[in-house]
Amino acid sequence: AVENVRLYEDKIKSERLAAVGQAIAGLGHCIKNILNGMEGGSFILQRGLDKGAEDSIHEGWDILKRNSSRLKDLMLDMLAYSKPREPVYAEINGNNIPAEVVELLHEKAKSKGVNLQFIPDDQLGKVMLDGKAIYRGLLNLITNALDACPPEGGKVEVKTHLLPEGEQFQVVVRDNGQGISEENLAKLGRAFFSTKGSEGTGLGLSVTYKVIEEHKGHVQVDSKVGTGTTFAVTLPIKGPLSS
Repeated sequence: AVENVRLYEDKIKSERLAAVGQAIAGLGHCIKNILNGMEGGSFILQRGLDKGAEDSIHEGWDILKRNSSRLKDLMLDMLAYSKPREPVYAEINGNNIPAEVVELLHEKAKSKGVNLQFIPDDQLGKVMLDGKAIYRGLLNLITNALDACPPEGGKVEVKTHLLPEGEQFQVVVRDNGQGISEENLAKLGRAFFSTKGSEGTGLGLSVTYKVIEEHKGHVQVDSKVGTGTTFAVTLPIKGPLSS
């Protein structure tokens, strides 16, 4: 019995060390990519300053700003993912948060040539949510949808639905992007897994899944390679009172 306990403790320790190692490796990879981008932007900026080339100055500065924003997003996602958190519920109109996220991302969508549209359900009224947490989760979800769209003819549609029973509602994010393979669908929500290559941190969807689970909700994904992806986030209307 003593030997079995020791073997079990060794197994737990080994799994914990493996998880820590994986997290450090994933985080290091993300930060390295961001720093490489900042180094490249700094080089272009400095070259522009040395030669008085205004185009190079603007290009280098844009690269620095973009990677600084990625670093900020990574830090916020790390804080959101790092520990369990009970939602701080407040009453809010269920259409407000997705509308605010769509408004925030309107310029990004425009710069990518993507038609970003929000279609609210007028029957959806007050709901109980942690507004800041859900905002963060939807921001990651809709940003991913924009990034998945083709360079021309991209379309992202965000809808809200009050479900028939009146106890739950959905936020549906649909894109006509590259889609997700069956192999990668099984990995969604896993920390530091990304389909964006060097452009992704691998924490965005993990944070989204965590936030939705903390609200006692769930996420459904339907995707076809070459056609697009639909994420359906289902949340209770009354928050903790609905369970």
